[in-house]
Amino acid sequence: MNFPTAGSIAHQVAEMANDCDNIVIVYNEFKNVITQYIRKVELMNRPTFIKQFKYLARHDAAEPEKDYAQHYFYELYLSSMFYHALLNSVASEQSSRMNAM
Repeated sequence: MNFPTAGSIAHQVAEMANDCDNIVIVYNEFKNVITQYIRKVELMNRPTFIKQFKYLARHDAAEPEKDYAQHYFYELYLSSMFYHALLNSVASEQSSRMNAM
């Protein structure tokens, strides 16, 4: 599992979820070798993210304008959340396989 794979999944979800109210990810969260928890994470849809994005403060003059950058930050937000969920699921699977041996 790598970040480009998570980015590709996030891009597909973002394209298909234009009319949705929210996005929900359900995954296994790795705590330790014998404990995993099922987590349900609700992600912001694009209009909600854009409303929250207007409160972003610019700290450097070299940053792009907010209107231009909000699309890319939304893609980064979705990709990083999917990557986090995928890494936790892979770690949970590997620990379960180790315990089964």
